[in-house]
Amino acid sequence: MLNELQRAPHAGIERQLLEIEGYAKPTSQPAVAPEIASLLSAFDRGALEILAAPEKYFDVAMEIENADPDAAEPWRAAFSITSKAKFPIPLGADGLINPVFLLSFRADADKMRDFPALFAVTLDRRRYLPPGETIRAQRTLDVGPLHTIARRFPQQAVRVEIQAIFDPGIQTDGRWSPSAMGRALRPAALTRRIVDARGASVSARLESLLDKYPPTQFVSIEVLAELLGERQRYELHKLSYAPLAAVSTDRIMAALRGQLQSESWEARVRTLDALQSAGLDAPTFAAVQNCLQHSHWLVRFAAVRLLARQGESFQNEAAKIAESDSDAVVREMARAALLRWARPESQPAPVSRPADDAD
Repeated sequence: MLNELQRAPHAGIERQLLEIEGYAKPTSQPAVAPEIASLLSAFDRGALEILAAPEKYFDVAMEIENADPDAAEPWRAAFSITSKAKFPIPLGADGLINPVFLLSFRADADKMRDFPALFAVTLDRRRYLPPGETIRAQRTLDVGPLHTIARRFPQQAVRVEIQAIFDPGIQTDGRWSPSAMGRALRPAALTRRIVDARGASVSARLESLLDKYPPTQFVSIEVLAELLGERQRYELHKLSYAPLAAVSTDRIMAALRGQLQSESWEARVRTLDALQSAGLDAPTFAAVQNCLQHSHWLVRFAAVRLLARQGESFQNEAAKIAESDSDAVVREMARAALLRWARPESQPAPVSRPADDAD
């Protein structure tokens, strides 16, 4: 009867009874096809073990490019993922690792400010990370509220600490933490240098506005506007510290107003953007309004953005621009301002916050 068994059990009480009756155990493993054996021997089990020890299979890094940038110099960092595996690592939300760095900041200027989970940097230009290769991307960090802080305190050192979580996941309580394949990177820091606002330095920057080398000119526009805004806030008792040096607001305002009449459209745009950190006197305000008629769409765009600080007093002019400007981007900028002021009639007018409030 034993010889008639088509399939013998491999384990359990049935197997034990068969062995008692003299049914011999198999003496070797079943034969394996050569091609299957080759595939099995070549298979890298790291693809199955990466979850247990992801640090063995890839490295991640965030590197601050300049730990002590000057005023008007962008805060730049490089983000990278390096494979140490012998197999391709699929990237993305549906891959082995999600190539996302979530950044939180602590900025110490006139006071300490925290910006948890402010924004993310994603290295998503490739679907796979080949064995031994690195993907890398450079990003600017001083955006949004950090850009505002960088501009507001030129004569105050600004120290910024950056905490990055790679491949983050959100918890039930709303906190962010590394996922199973993620990790928290070592914190990094940078310190924005103090601007030299002594007379000779400011005079040199004013002279450089006439420079034929645009990068020097554009940096001076930004720094002078920062010094102007800082001095204005100090005179209005809106600073918690006294600037190291006093600057002539009239002299700087006149110089920046001259840039608003420049033949260079880029000089006008740079000045309109820089003046976001300062208040305008009547002649400069008129020069900004004149930029609404400029032939270059980016000049008009920057002028609308700056004039929108007036609030609803700019509403009628914004409505005309939203309908009649020749460029769609400028029209959309004006419409965005109008939407900000739109509210149901039953709601009271909102209390506007000061334009220089970085909190």
